[in-house]
Amino acid sequence: MKKTGILLLIILFFLNSCGYKETIVYQNDEYRKTQNAYVKIYESTDEKITDILSGRFTFALEKKQQKETYKIYTTIHRSSGSFALLDTFYMILDNKIYEKYIEKRDIKLRHKTVENTENMQINDSTTINVVTGISSETWKEEQFLIELNKQQIHEILNSDTITFRFYSGPSFGTIHLIERNLYLVKELFSQAK
Repeated sequence: MKKTGILLLIILFFLNSCGYKETIVYQNDEYRKTQNAYVKIYESTDEKITDILSGRFTFALEKKQQKETYKIYTTIHRSSGSFALLDTFYMILDNKIYEKYIEKRDIKLRHKTVENTENMQINDSTTINVVTGISSETWKEEQFLIELNKQQIHEILNSDTITFRFYSGPSFGTIHLIERNLYLVKELFSQAK
């Protein structure tokens, strides 16, 4: 029993040090009179060569009086020279395929510059920080909303996998939710009536 406890502590320490920060957030909005719960998830695409790089999904449940809404606020990261996402994409729950449509979208060009630095010692043993190079990244972010119905929520709760397939010109990207993230999505939507 003692070994099991120590092993559990080591695993929890490892997961915490790896930056496992995904958790369900709960909010009461007294102005809109809603109770909201959501979880943010980031996943990379399965394909090594594709214009679609990754996705950030915020799975959300909103309750207002007796009505519930289920949404996925979606951000897809694409290479800077890629074509816009096609209007059609697929959400696959186990082997059941749902064809979905992007109706409203926002596209932004993002840029990040990173300075590479190195500490160097000069003659009097003083250490100075020297810029050794500059790298630059540019990518596109495409944001849109996926609305889910009660049947899809029921199927998510009973699914072993959730997969998304997006298309950008001739390229496509497949995004699978890893087991831990799938568990969080199920935990979130298990609160639905």
